[in-house]
Amino acid sequence: MSLIEEQKARNRQNMLDRCVHFNGLMNDTCDKDIAYDSVRLEADGKVYFPCLRGSADTKCEHCRYPTEEEVDQMEAESEAAFAGTLSAAVVAKADAEARGLKKGHGGTGQVKCPACDAGQINYSVAYVNGHMWACCTTDGCVMWME
Repeated sequence: MSLIEEQKARNRQNMLDRCVHFNGLMNDTCDKDIAYDSVRLEADGKVYFPCLRGSADTKCEHCRYPTEEEVDQMEAESEAAFAGTLSAAVVAKADAEARGLKKGHGGTGQVKCPACDAGQINYSVAYVNGHMWACCTTDGCVMWME
């Protein structure tokens, strides 16, 4: 198995092992508005949450792990989003290169978004390091920063 295949398998298992309402412990509550502290269990010097499969004997009545089909859908959406961002980055970078926008010659530009075909990608190239920041004008479409 290649490194990429191994990483995809780990990512898939991580998705299967998280409650569908889990949105990260940096938040106070999950997507069901359940406070993480209210379902937290400390045992053996460790902290456990029902949101993460295999986390001891913690309970939450709203905890539900995704099905294989739901994870298939999440993976497909993630791959489509990545492909959209990649296609948009190629177009924006080509436009910036054609305008001479690079390290030492920063600036801004705008191109039609290939990911949604409806919006425009507004981008800026940093003078100091040539990194690009970009965002499509269509809500929920692509955005990135280097």
